[in-house]
Amino acid sequence: MALIVLAVSLAYANTLRNPFVFDDDITVGENAQIRDLSDLQAVLSPERELPTAGRPVVNLTFAINYALGGLQPAGYHAWNIATHLICALLLFGIVRRTLAAERGWLQNTAQPIACAIALVWAIHPLNTEAIDYVTQRTELTMAAFLLLTLYAAIRALGESRRATWTMVAVAACGLGMASKESMVVAPALVVLYDRIFAFRSFREAWTARRGLYLGLGATWLILAGLLSTGPRRDTVGFSVGVSPVVYAMNQLPIVSRYLWLAFWPHALVAVYGWPQPVAMARVLPYAAVVGGLAILTLAGFRAWPKAAFLGAWMWITLAPTSSIVPIATEVGAERRMYVPLMALVTLVVIGGATLMQRASRGARIAVLGVVIVALTATTIARNTDYASPLALARKSVERYPTPVGHQMLGTELLNADQRSEGLAELRLALPGAPRAHYLLGVELLDDGQTDEGIAELRAFIREQPSLSLVASAHEYLGRTYAQRQQWTDAVAEFRAMLAMAPDTERGELLLAGAYFGAGDMKNAIDHFEAHLRRAPDDADALNELGIALGTDERLDDAIAAFTRAAQLHPDDGAVQRNLAYTLYQKRDLADALVHAERAVALQPNDEESQALVRKLSAHR
Repeated sequence: MALIVLAVSLAYANTLRNPFVFDDDITVGENAQIRDLSDLQAVLSPERELPTAGRPVVNLTFAINYALGGLQPAGYHAWNIATHLICALLLFGIVRRTLAAERGWLQNTAQPIACAIALVWAIHPLNTEAIDYVTQRTELTMAAFLLLTLYAAIRALGESRRATWTMVAVAACGLGMASKESMVVAPALVVLYDRIFAFRSFREAWTARRGLYLGLGATWLILAGLLSTGPRRDTVGFSVGVSPVVYAMNQLPIVSRYLWLAFWPHALVAVYGWPQPVAMARVLPYAAVVGGLAILTLAGFRAWPKAAFLGAWMWITLAPTSSIVPIATEVGAERRMYVPLMALVTLVVIGGATLMQRASRGARIAVLGVVIVALTATTIARNTDYASPLALARKSVERYPTPVGHQMLGTELLNADQRSEGLAELRLALPGAPRAHYLLGVELLDDGQTDEGIAELRAFIREQPSLSLVASAHEYLGRTYAQRQQWTDAVAEFRAMLAMAPDTERGELLLAGAYFGAGDMKNAIDHFEAHLRRAPDDADALNELGIALGTDERLDDAIAAFTRAAQLHPDDGAVQRNLAYTLYQKRDLADALVHAERAVALQPNDEESQALVRKLSAHR
């Protein structure tokens, strides 16, 4: 165990100085639900489209991190490394106990083989994304609870503290369900393990372990409840605009690549792009590889059931993310191999140990040492790719160019103030990454290239009409039309924005301003009032409402709005002037003069206020 701790610490020490990357900004930097650990209701209810949505246990870990060290990345990286270490130690315990129950040389060498398996898996470079990329703590946390579930279930097979270990297994399974949806497979893995390693039939296993199985099955209710809230419904599921067949066909080459990387972890990448329509002919070779291995696994249950269990472990744990349930924003991700890799490493290490039974102890240690040194060096080098989001995006495009990769690189170049290169990368991302239209549109509008910017935002809305980001595109278009005083178009865009995002606080205010510009005071007043019902102390909105009411000749209501605005912002000269002018219209000359003089005192250079004072003084 000390050796495992030492190896993981050495392999990941250089991760501690890495910054946040990609989604870490929204998972940590912009996640309001982790700011107050004492508000557990908020902590356990992350926003619907966050990476932690429907994963309250992980959000809680981020809240603890924030309470301990604010937004310092080192603490978050240390937590990820510690969780990975826990997984490695649990894997060691599971393998050691399983082999110790075997007969012959495997029983006698259970501890060193378990140590070798845990070491090789823990420092394997394919795991780096799950550890270096802070947001992927979801994978780490789920894996830790999955392994703890299985470990506790194995311990519950013994006579000592059977009830305690059963409760630990069920509790761990429940916490895993609240960490990531992939935990759904845990009860099935426990049942399959029991059948292969502990019982002669499923019926015998059910008779002996009914309580455990029912408890594990009950944790699916936790997952069902969390899924009912619709976490990430814009990006995951059967309603995201990606066909399950298309997604499954995309997975064939991706899964084949995962298997290759497990044995030759070279040119690792962080961005695999989005699912795209592919021709059947292109995926047939990969289908042969994946299908052949799957058939071999099934056939193995007759001849080598314990080896087949490892194959089943890989396919079952890979299935939630890499089969038919579409994930619109990621066709592949190396972190998906975090748990499946355990089975592959176990199979290879035990197979290698079998082949080298007659070799000397020194030869076996030498071979293992070479493998560990090579894997550790590769992992340390891979950690340096995470030294900045820009470096990570560059490596992804260099090693595995995709439209989404170009989009990501373009975004990071813009963040680094390398505008020309960033815009060029965004153009390279099209047409394969439609969101690049949005990013290009926003940048072009900022550069004053209004017509081009409008065209890009229109293309984005046309190609991705169901994405929540479309509401922001409508807002940008509405603001642009408002600047051009194309009020009818501005009204249409702001209405579309509100239709998609009715809870946007500024939406009603923007729409009210557009109606005001169009001269439609009735609708302007209605939307100003709708905004003020949400934000009753918005003095600027009260001032604008007062102007609209005055224009509509509702002078008493206008005076009330200006008076409230003046109470909120007594130092605002414009509000004082507007109140004075409306009082003048009502022929309340004395009060009008008081407010006009106050307006001049607050803004001495305002000619309108000065003229109003002169006019009111003359009347007096």
